[in-house]
Amino acid sequence: QTTAKQAVEKSNSAHCLFCRISRREVSAHVVYESEQVVAFLDINPIRLGHIQIIPLEHFDYFDDLPTTVAAEILALDSDWRER
Repeated sequence: QTTAKQAVEKSNSAHCLFCRISRREVSAHVVYESEQVVAFLDINPIRLGHIQIIPLEHFDYFDDLPTTVAAEILALDSDWRER
C-alpha cells in the first residue's frame, strides 16, 4: 500500500526535470553515470565544463541523500574540478 509520503514523492519525481533527465525522458549530454548518480553538461554553463550531478532517485533535499550517494556526488565533483 502506498503511503501519502510515497505518493507525493512519486508525483514530485514525475514532474522533476532532473528525474526526467535521469530516466532519459529529456535529453542531456551525459559525461558520467553509475548505479547511483548521473552527471551531465549544464545547458547554461557558468564556466567551461560546468556539470550537474544528480542522484538517479528523487530526493527533495541534499540532506535526505543516503551517505553513499552524497559521498559519490561530492567525490565526482572534486574529481571533475581537478580536470
